[in-house]
Amino acid sequence: YHDLDIDGSILAIETGFFEFIPEQEWEAQHPKTLLANEVKPGNLYRILVTNYSGFYRYDIGDVVEVLGFYESTPIIVFRYRRGGLLSSTTEKTTEFHVTQVMQALQQEFSLSLEDFCITLSANEFPAHYLVNIELTPNHSLPNTQAFLLRFDQKLKEINLRYKLKRHDEVPPPRLRILAPGSFAILRQRQVQKGIPDSQLKFPHISEDRNFLAGLAVEQEITLMEDYS
Repeated sequence: YHDLDIDGSILAIETGFFEFIPEQEWEAQHPKTLLANEVKPGNLYRILVTNYSGFYRYDIGDVVEVLGFYESTPIIVFRYRRGGLLSSTTEKTTEFHVTQVMQALQQEFSLSLEDFCITLSANEFPAHYLVNIELTPNHSLPNTQAFLLRFDQKLKEINLRYKLKRHDEVPPPRLRILAPGSFAILRQRQVQKGIPDSQLKFPHISEDRNFLAGLAVEQEITLMEDYS
């Protein structure tokens, strides 16, 4: 059996009927689907849900990875929202990529964050990655250039497409330290759109270049090309 101590949860098969769309079928007009016992560990899938609440083959928009099986039931972990891809050119950085990077950097720099969100610079092509962070009260980031350098390096390690495109197409990332309370403002904006606070999944990447519009930026740092 798969090690249940690591990230992942057993598919709640008693709550409905689940179909899985393999990655190679995502762009098909009529994608082929697999049953829960037909999926393979290590692969990514979109899920269609049919349940007693009235959903029929509803695409919930989540991309999950199958980690293994508990008896014949898949153990899955959420990876990113469908459409939740960030590309300055064609490198396709996911929320899973940037979450891994930021978790590693928070440990490496003993950094405490309220939250973060990676976006793209407006009115530029190819666009810069904007690493938007809000520090927790009474915390600072003394060496911003080193942090930004490590972000660039770690993302190259985790997303090989980024590494390839970063060589001659994707410009260096920028770090933006947002004013205190910025992410509280963003959450309130989402709630005002009608999303219940209990159901709010705050994104760590956004292709919407106006997603953070109106928030105060205390400091903006560009990675020196000499470090690239």
